[in-house]
Amino acid sequence: YWLLATGYWLLATFMNLDLTPDQRAFQQEVAAFATAHVEPASARIDETGEFPWALVKLAGAHGLAGMTIPESWGGGGRDYVSYALAIETVSRASATLGTILIVNNSLVGEVLARFGTDAQRAVWQRPLASGQATGSFALSEEHAGTDAANVQMAAVEIEGGAAYSLTGRKTWVANAEGANVLIVFAATRP
Repeated sequence: YWLLATGYWLLATFMNLDLTPDQRAFQQEVAAFATAHVEPASARIDETGEFPWALVKLAGAHGLAGMTIPESWGGGGRDYVSYALAIETVSRASATLGTILIVNNSLVGEVLARFGTDAQRAVWQRPLASGQATGSFALSEEHAGTDAANVQMAAVEIEGGAAYSLTGRKTWVANAEGANVLIVFAATRP
């Protein structure tokens, strides 16, 4: 017990878990955006099931579509604490918009920033980060679920590696209805 209590005291003494002034200010900006724009649209989004294009574009104009993407690629260059605070705040007003922004930021924008080619980033990074385009993420399959190591969709190289032919089926594709760009998980060596 003494070791646990001492360890906690050391952790609390040497770690500052307070938000920075920039993080607090960003959280307040996002809260104002959510109150003014997201909350009034939330019920309609849920009732109609329509993809909220206008709200996604507005969120992008407020820096929420590419929060962790480097500023040099049109993103906000924000840290992950700020990102989490923003997603929590937006999701409190609309879980639908929160999910769209998570997919666009983390599952598409960051993947493209880290693993995309220069040509792919040149075409997609700024539109994704600004909310002018929306990304989609296709991983789930009937027999693999979200286990990326066991996807059955096959990707066969054609045109000397410039393109791939995909064979298989995805069962759930996040943001599919509103997607301009799609990241698909497929096995090149099933």
